[in-house]
Amino acid sequence: MSSHQEEVVVRDVHEYDTTRPHSFDLTLELERQLESESTPTSPAKPVGRPQSLDAHVLTSLVTSLRINVAGLTKERDELSATLEATRAREADLASEVRQLREAQVEKDSEVAALRQKTRDDEESIVLLRSKVEESRSVTLLDWFGHIHI
Repeated sequence: MSSHQEEVVVRDVHEYDTTRPHSFDLTLELERQLESESTPTSPAKPVGRPQSLDAHVLTSLVTSLRINVAGLTKERDELSATLEATRAREADLASEVRQLREAQVEKDSEVAALRQKTRDDEESIVLLRSKVEESRSVTLLDWFGHIHI
């Protein structure tokens, strides 16, 4: 703290008036004054019952609330019907997907069987070709063997 600030604080402490009321005392006094001003000058109404609203206002409020409830009920029913239709559609789609998967598995099995048959057929063709070649060579050897000159 600088020396100038210390002088101001010391001067403020010396100038403090101890006879002056504190702020909380002033607050309490202000509260008392406000309470005395706010006391009703008219005869007191029963405390337990609030003032009634105008019948037209109440009718308007009730009508408005009924219209809102009817609208919300209609919207709820529409959403419920939409949800039910969506769930039924979801069940149909799930059944369709299940059928497609089963068909895919069946087709995959058929493709695997056809590929195996193709491999077997190719092996048979290779074997038959080799036998035909072997038979030709034996036949040629026999033919050349009979031709001896």
